[in-house]
Amino acid sequence: MNSSNNDKKWFYLASGLVGLLTTNFIYEKASAAIKSKKAAKEQEKTGQDGLSPTKSPELPLLEQPKLTMNKYQTSFKPQNIYKICLTGGPCAGKTTAMTHISERLREMGIRVYIVPEAATLVANGGGLIDVGKMNTHQRIKLQSVIIKYIMDMEDHFVNLAALSDNPTETAVVLCDRGAMDPSAYMKQQEWHALLDEYGWNTVNLRDKRYDGVVHLVTAADGAEEFYSLANNQARYESTVELAKEIDKKLRDAWVGHPQFVIVNNDFKEFNDKVRKVYSTVLHMIGRPQEAPKFYKKYLLEREKEGGIPKLPEDPNMRVEVFTMDDTYLECADPRIEEKIRKRGQKDSFSYTHSITVYDHDFVHAANYTNDGIETKKQITAREYLFLIERKDKTRVTLDKLRQCFIWEGQHYFIDTFRNVGGAFSLLMIEKGKDVQKLNLPPFIKIKKDVTDLREASSFELAKVTNKDVDLYSVLKL
Repeated sequence: MNSSNNDKKWFYLASGLVGLLTTNFIYEKASAAIKSKKAAKEQEKTGQDGLSPTKSPELPLLEQPKLTMNKYQTSFKPQNIYKICLTGGPCAGKTTAMTHISERLREMGIRVYIVPEAATLVANGGGLIDVGKMNTHQRIKLQSVIIKYIMDMEDHFVNLAALSDNPTETAVVLCDRGAMDPSAYMKQQEWHALLDEYGWNTVNLRDKRYDGVVHLVTAADGAEEFYSLANNQARYESTVELAKEIDKKLRDAWVGHPQFVIVNNDFKEFNDKVRKVYSTVLHMIGRPQEAPKFYKKYLLEREKEGGIPKLPEDPNMRVEVFTMDDTYLECADPRIEEKIRKRGQKDSFSYTHSITVYDHDFVHAANYTNDGIETKKQITAREYLFLIERKDKTRVTLDKLRQCFIWEGQHYFIDTFRNVGGAFSLLMIEKGKDVQKLNLPPFIKIKKDVTDLREASSFELAKVTNKDVDLYSVLKL
């Protein structure tokens, strides 16, 4: 009995020590985020392009709360390493984008590691094979080898990134394609057979391995005159039509990832596309330059009897559905909003810990502004259980259903709130997209833009006192 108690004591002591380091890192990062936002405003005033690093104005660090070594303050993996996957169809500009991103991040003092494309390495090693000419058994075998190769390389680079004298130093692992990409080169039943054979599942391969996924659309879709196979011998997409088909399958493979962004070809110059990818990665690692928030929110027309929006059963439209529990945590600093999320699909779950930092007291501010800077990290189930003990007792855990889909190349997701606000749904669209110019799906009926309305913010809706308030009535709709 005494031995068991001693084991627990040492476990909580070790957990607390790691937790102190982790929490210090989080608050230092929060302060850096505020500095970054101020610097971005200064860049806008001086006409700089925002791509080159600039010295941030000196700001006081956020006041750190008094810390105690409680069992929920723990982390068993490096919280300062971000793994970002860049994927996309052939001739999409991934190589150029990765070079640009790595150079700029290194100029900012961030360590960058690049995981090379496994398929290209296989081809360069003599394994150039046209999967279209293979039988089912051969395709499953080949793609399983490539997936294991991908995961091994990623894990090794993450371990290398963790070898730092400074445990709070930020590192980014850029992955040239990811573990879901091989599914685009297989039939659906073959992919399911592969998952079953190796004991893998989509949530683990897609959602848990990467902090963010950026899909660059092939030049064959929107920039046909620039489509070429000359710079990568691992490609076999000989026609524009085949390239478009593969690109769509790759997009569908990643639909549902918590931070999935599609970068298409509606830019005047290719360099603008590269800058968009770079800006997206900055958002994903908590270093935004201009628009802090990633999405705009639109309240949808009320469904009959408070139901869930029903999406059409279209074989050409991939839909992924998730349950989500959002729990806000107690935080002493009124400039910080802290939240954990449990996200489930088919009895598999992923967990995230997010911190949104404002440059003002957003809790008590008279004028609500949706301009916080969010940093989001994946955590383990055990870390989630530790953190949930810090639950804000003045707020309920939000019960949401998320539907993710792609319509005409645009990524959408709909969140249905099931236990607050009289049951309603919000459509999320990437910030920067003009909803008036988008060809919205005919089954989407927008009621009101609620991006900057405090009443429609999850933080406000989660208040225990607002649990039974009808959002449509509050907004006089």
